[in-house]
Amino acid sequence: MRSISKDEFTKAYDKVTSSQDYMSDVKRMEIGDTIAIPATNKEHAIKMRHNIVQTSSNLRKRGGTVKFQTLIKEILGNTYEVWIARVS
Repeated sequence: MRSISKDEFTKAYDKVTSSQDYMSDVKRMEIGDTIAIPATNKEHAIKMRHNIVQTSSNLRKRGGTVKFQTLIKEILGNTYEVWIARVS
């Protein structure tokens, strides 16, 4: 076990929570809305896309008619975005 500084913890916590905040925006999307969410790398983009697909599936299981189209877009070499459109 090691001690960590409050600053180190705060930076790591902000990084994790900011990457998860996108789901609240996705859940509030209306039909026809589109958004682009920045990802830190390709693996992160794939994980984000998977989370969106899972959320859509879970909402449909609860009786909703939520469907998204998703796309992973490479921007300038090693920078990625997840593009999302709500279609129903």
